[in-house]
Amino acid sequence: MLVEKFWLFEISSPVRRVVGMTAGRAPAGPVDEKLERVREIDRKMGTVSQVFDARGIAGKEHLAHASRLAILAHSGGFNFAESLSIELLCWAAAERQIRKAFDKVGIRRDSEEVAVVSIGHGAAEVSAAIRAILHELVIGVDEEVLDLTPSKTLHIAKVFGLPRTMVEMFGVKKLVLERVALLALKR
Repeated sequence: MLVEKFWLFEISSPVRRVVGMTAGRAPAGPVDEKLERVREIDRKMGTVSQVFDARGIAGKEHLAHASRLAILAHSGGFNFAESLSIELLCWAAAERQIRKAFDKVGIRRDSEEVAVVSIGHGAAEVSAAIRAILHELVIGVDEEVLDLTPSKTLHIAKVFGLPRTMVEMFGVKKLVLERVALLALKR
């Protein structure tokens, strides 16, 4: 459901969590500074958030699917990372290795198209965290940055190592969602 300038949904099994997502355009800048601002917001709001370079994200469904699986992995004790925010990054990238996950979908100094996911126990805190992140990182909401343009499709296919013939047959979104789901088998 689109609420204000972001989407909220609930995951209720085996743990109840609310997930908020948004995307837009932001000024490029130092990654560490941006991520520290997000961590400060999370500490205040009691949330866990992650910021992605939207060029590596294959739509809202990609973020929703990765969020659900990261929450399930983290709550079930079969997580890759200690923190849920890093776990979320790994699932969105379909990578167990954190460095590779950052390279695929993490924000960079030149990232101007970003996606944000925030996870918490209630809609109010998640909504407040998303609003604060939008404000602090000066993100102008523009959900079109998640759309699959021809150049973005080529970029995602390259980053995720998707064969051209498979992309032509099934589409990049379907293949990325499959890669994310298959990460559970890479143990």
